[in-house]
Amino acid sequence: MNDASAVEAFRRSVRVFLRDHIAPGVEQWERDGGWPVRDLLPEFGKRHLLGLTFDRRHGGAGLDFRYARVLGEELGSLDCGGVGMSVVTHTDMSTPALASHGSAEAAQEFLVPAVAGTAVGAIALTEPGGGSDFAAIGTRLVADGSDYLVSGRKSYITNGSVADFHVTLCRSYDDRSVAEALTLVVIPAAAPGVSATPYRDKLGYWSCDHAEVTFDRVRVPAAYVIGGIGLGYPIEAEQLIRERLMSAIMWTAQARRLLARACERATEQRTFGARLLDHDAIGGRLADIDATVTLLDAHLDRCVAAVTGSGAVSKLALVAKLVAGRAWAAAADCALQVFGGGGYLREVGLQRAYRDSRATALAGGSEETLRRSLVGHLAPSGPAGRERVTIA
Repeated sequence: MNDASAVEAFRRSVRVFLRDHIAPGVEQWERDGGWPVRDLLPEFGKRHLLGLTFDRRHGGAGLDFRYARVLGEELGSLDCGGVGMSVVTHTDMSTPALASHGSAEAAQEFLVPAVAGTAVGAIALTEPGGGSDFAAIGTRLVADGSDYLVSGRKSYITNGSVADFHVTLCRSYDDRSVAEALTLVVIPAAAPGVSATPYRDKLGYWSCDHAEVTFDRVRVPAAYVIGGIGLGYPIEAEQLIRERLMSAIMWTAQARRLLARACERATEQRTFGARLLDHDAIGGRLADIDATVTLLDAHLDRCVAAVTGSGAVSKLALVAKLVAGRAWAAAADCALQVFGGGGYLREVGLQRAYRDSRATALAGGSEETLRRSLVGHLAPSGPAGRERVTIA
């Protein structure tokens, strides 16, 4: 079996798994306000889906990023955004830094069970007062004998109240630049001083847990520091590239799914003596979305080639995330319009897509932050003044 055939065989297996084990539960999980992550994440683990690109010594599959893209696309094809967001937070946001830079002790304690699906991961970056600005991080990591103490508060944390561990970005220095002041550390959720309060009545992502997480003088050993003191920014910047790409992959798949639904409806429905598709106002919108999705697919091909070939991908990932989020939102809005009054009803399913897609302008860094980061690529020297490094 050649490489392309192997990837497609993998896609078929993932699609069957999600069809049989995940899709049937979506409606109930949306009503419940959460999916049974502890019951079903081990099923992902048994199929080696939680460490696709990680080393086999940690239980990973040792595959390249093409396989991670397939998982993201198939998760993005589900009729909800919440489950995919929860899974990808675990696989591509909370664990890559552990896999690349974690100590042997931390990898054994946290990464190995995460890859098996017996431990749930979260990434704790955003804070109430700072939003997407790394320079505003106030959560503290201070030495206390041979250990460290962590104190602070993190907001809008995906998997926050169901996680077994939080990979947390903290401030270690006040007198250094942002690039040298921050540290990543993994914190067990069961450690004394850790508390999480889930958010209720969210606009979207109902089946995905989000919470505010507080650390009150939480003691962690030196082995839980990822990479080293003061190395949090470069490590997290590396990890954020992967987060952006996986978000873009899922959101592009959501846009494609909704485009297909809208085109089917617009072909069947007739008004004023013609198919909806034949009216310029509708057909033109659908054509624009199709053009964007087509370009995104080609752009993501380029991103994956850069990742697998060790090419420059930072700017490519920024563009992918920005455009894919807009594409999902546009496709959800257009599909709802094509379905008319029916699209406004919950049972049609477009209401959920419309709500979930709004998060793309906020999740993992706001749209404004992404654009600000892209400006940095246009003018690398940047403006004079206070240094601000953003979570994009």
